[in-house]
Amino acid sequence: AADLVVLPFFGGDQGGGYFDDEDAEGDADEGQQPQQEDRGIGEPFAVKLEELSVRRGGVRDMCFLGGYELPSLLILYEALPTTIGRYAVRHDTCSLVTVALNLESRSFSIISRVPKLPTSCKRLQAIPKPSYGAYIFTRDLILHFDNSAIDYCLSLNARGDSEAKHLRPRKADGLPKRRDGSARGLRMDLSCFGALTHSRLLINDADGDIWLLRLTAQGQSARALDLQRVGASGMRADSLTVLPDFGAIFFGSRLSDSRLIAYQMADRDSQEALVMEELENEPDFEALMELDESEGDSKKETEGKRADAAGAGAGEG
Repeated sequence: AADLVVLPFFGGDQGGGYFDDEDAEGDADEGQQPQQEDRGIGEPFAVKLEELSVRRGGVRDMCFLGGYELPSLLILYEALPTTIGRYAVRHDTCSLVTVALNLESRSFSIISRVPKLPTSCKRLQAIPKPSYGAYIFTRDLILHFDNSAIDYCLSLNARGDSEAKHLRPRKADGLPKRRDGSARGLRMDLSCFGALTHSRLLINDADGDIWLLRLTAQGQSARALDLQRVGASGMRADSLTVLPDFGAIFFGSRLSDSRLIAYQMADRDSQEALVMEELENEPDFEALMELDESEGDSKKETEGKRADAAGAGAGEG
C-alpha cells in the first residue's frame, strides 16, 4: 500500500454516533446533504507513506498509542529490505515512527523515530494507561517502547543476548536459566498474545506454553520486565483473546481444536501469578449478548424520551 487512509470516528460528545437510514432520508427530503462531521464520522484523508519515509510494502505492524493529546499511531516497518543470507552482515533493518494525526485539519506530524531495530521485529502491542508505550516482539527479544525510545530489553535466548548489545537500551535483562542449568530457548515467533491488565500480558508460544509478562513501570519508563510460565494450552494457537467478563481466555485455532480456559488472578501471598483451569462448560455467551442488546434498547428508549421532552419544551417556549 502506498497510502495510509485515516477515517475519523468522533464520539457522542463530539457530534453523536452513527447516523441511521431514517435520518439520512429526512435530510434528503429537506434538500440537504447529511453532514458526516455532525453525526460522528469525519472526512477521510490519506497520508502518503513516502512522506513518512516508510518504504512501500515495508510496513509490518501498527498500533495506536496512549498518552498523547492527538491520536498517535506507532508504525513498525522495515526500512531496508534484506534476506536471511545477509543476516550476518545486516540485521538491524527495522525502524519505528510515531505519527500524530490531526483529525480537524486533516494533517499529521512526526513525533519520534527509532532506527536500527532487529530485522526479526514482527509485532506491536500497545500498553494501556497509566503506563502507556508499547511492546515490540522480535523472535528473540521483547522490547519496551516508552513513547520516545527503547528503554528496556528482555532477552529470551543466546541470540537475543547478542542483539541486545547492539540495541544498547537503558536496561537489559535475560531470562534466568532453567533449574537443571540448561540454556534458555524461548522464542516469540509463532506466538500470540493478549492483554490481561495494563501491566500484564499473556503469551502463548509455539510449544503451547502460556507465559505471563509483567511490567513494573515508573511513569512511562519500564523498571522491570518479568516473564513467568503460568500454564500450558497444549496447542499452537493462532489467536488469544482475554474475556475478563467471563474470567476466561480463548485460544483460537485454524485446526478446529480451539480451547477455552478459565483464569483467576492469584493472591499476593501465592507463588503463582495466575491460576488457570480448562472450562468443562462454556459460558452462556448468548445470555450476555441478549443482556447487552436489552441494555442498548433501554438506552435508546431513554434517549428518545429525553428528545421528546426537549422538543415539547421548545414548542411551549
